[in-house]
This record gives sequence, C-alpha cells and structure tokens, in this order.
Amino acid sequence: MIKEKIYLLVLTLCISSSSFAQEIVPIDNYSINGIGQVQLSIQGNADKYYILEAEHSPAFEWATSMTMGVDGTMVISEPGGAYPEENYTIWAYDIDSPGDIDGDGIDDLTEYNNMPTDAPLNYAEAIDFIDGSTSIPDAETFLALATVNNVGWAPFLDDQLYVKFGILDRDTPEPKVYFINSNTYTIHAAFFNGINADVTGDDSSGEIVFNPTQINPNGVIGGYSFNFSFGDAYNFEATQRTFELLMANMPFLQNNMNHFIGQADENQHLNNYADDFVGSRIEVALESDVFAEVNYIPFHQAEGYGFFRQMDLEETPGSRDIVLYDTSELSASGRWDHHIGDSNSSVSRELESHSGQRTKRLH
Repeated sequence: MIKEKIYLLVLTLCISSSSFAQEIVPIDNYSINGIGQVQLSIQGNADKYYILEAEHSPAFEWATSMTMGVDGTMVISEPGGAYPEENYTIWAYDIDSPGDIDGDGIDDLTEYNNMPTDAPLNYAEAIDFIDGSTSIPDAETFLALATVNNVGWAPFLDDQLYVKFGILDRDTPEPKVYFINSNTYTIHAAFFNGINADVTGDDSSGEIVFNPTQINPNGVIGGYSFNFSFGDAYNFEATQRTFELLMANMPFLQNNMNHFIGQADENQHLNNYADDFVGSRIEVALESDVFAEVNYIPFHQAEGYGFFRQMDLEETPGSRDIVLYDTSELSASGRWDHHIGDSNSSVSRELESHSGQRTKRLH
C-alpha cells in the first residue's frame, strides 16, 4: 500500500512538472502565404521550441509541426493548407526540459535532431533505414526511399517514382507511421514482417507518388499524391486521418500533396464520400481525370512524357511507351501489308493493338 501511494505521488509530480514545462502562446497575427499555408506570428524565445496543434475536426486534434524558437517575432506554419485561426493552438516547451509529444519515451529534441530515423510527432519506434523511416524531413530522404517498379496490381504506378507507406493503429491515440524503403520491399506485408510488426484492425497502407511536372493550384511546381493500396477509396474520416498523419511527418511539403483514387473505385468515392471532402483541405484526384483516357502523352509543357522506343514484335509495350516497329521484321514475319494506310489492314490492326494501350500522365 505504501509503495502504491509513493508511486501515485511520483506520477502526480511528473504530470505537474510536465504541465509546467509547456504553455500556450498567444498568436499576434494570422495570415496565409502565397501557397496557401498558414503564417502565425508570435513572440518567440531562442530557449524554447514550439508545437503547432491543429483541430482537423471536433474529434481529431493533432500536432502538425515543430519549430525551433528564435528571439523576437517569428512565424509558425505547417505543411498543409491553412485552417481558420481558431483551429490552431501553439504550445511552447523549454529546450532545457523538452517534452515527449508522441509519448514514446524519447524527448522531442532528440527525435527532431535524429530525423528521419526518429520523428517527434510519430509514435512509431525507430527502424533501420534499409527498412524505412518514421519521417521524411526533406526531398532527398524521399528520393532515397523511393523506387520505380511496375507492378501488375496497380497499373497507375507504372513508371512512377513512389514511396510505400504503412500506418498501424491509425484510429487510436497512438498511431504509428512508417515510410517504407521501397527499394527493399515490394509489398507492405514483407515490410511489416521485416520489422516484426503486429498488423491488425484499422491499418492504412498505400503509396506516395512524386509528380515532378505537376503544377499545383497554389502555383508550386512539383507535388505529391498519396493513394491507398490498389487506388481504393475510403470514407472522409479514414482518408483525413491518413492524410494528416502523413503530412505531419513530411514537414518539407508546401501544401502540395493530394489524394489519388483509382478508376475502379471512382464511383464508390463519387456516390458515397465525395460530398464530405467539399471544403476540406484534401484535394482529390481521380484517375480518369488525371490520365484523361489519352493513348499517348503529347510533348506539352506541364505534362509527363511518354517513351518513344523501338520494339521487337515479341515485346509488350509498357503503359508509357510510344512504340516504333521495324517494318523489315514485319515483312520477315510474313505479316507485312502493303496497304499500311488502310485502317482495316492486318499491320494497322496489329500496330494499333500494341500502341493503343493508355500511356499515363503522372498523377
């Protein structure tokens, strides 16, 4: 009994000292920059760091950024689009006695300085980079984790540069976000087995694609899109939570990530979920809109480009190939038709069959 009382006393003191180590900071000025991100001016101190918390919905508040303090007027922002001022709370922490926002036993400053292995706003434990990371602090880290790997089950990923992600315990108070080294693992299950993770319940998985030629509504050139595995569509709450957890751990983003939905699930989204996304900060990109049912990619500013390449008859064109066949091979094969301009000719039909596959723009 005495030990229990001592334990409760120590726990109370710890909670009290933790509460004294943080304080709400008044916002002096609210504005939005040219790319749609919030700019919150405060009076800062170099001996503190600041955690920005956003109310994404009445049931979902989360830390969205961590900023080191400077003396005097400073600006606090976050990776996503701006909410109204009343959605934000700024907390100040002493550098000499840092907090542990994600409650993983490692203080915020240690994790902040050890990104991408660690992450101050992520409950996931650190993993080796050969397996992946728990944060992507910059574009260089994204490129180091990314791969180009055409897979049959997700043709919209063909010839795209992407990083796979997985979120465990997404809908709990302690979600764990992993950015998978996609050069090491082709499928999510192999990654989770590789780190001995227990995968149950409300977990999210998918890919984040880099689109270098994308021109975003805010004018930023180059952007990212995240999709659930197979391009699936989910309800707004699940999508929003996934989107915000990813954004909070990709601090280099400039309000330039959207949500991609594959063509097979577009009707599911449009008929059941689309209305809930209206007015949110999640821009939805449908495959049929992004790829526009084109058979090739024109050489046009702000578009992706197809690959013009000569192919053998035995080869099958990829989704981004614009093909050229050697007529001598066709002649030797006995399939040459002198009426090549005739749309009914056998060669024309064969060429059309090979080259008629959709070549897709970057999503």
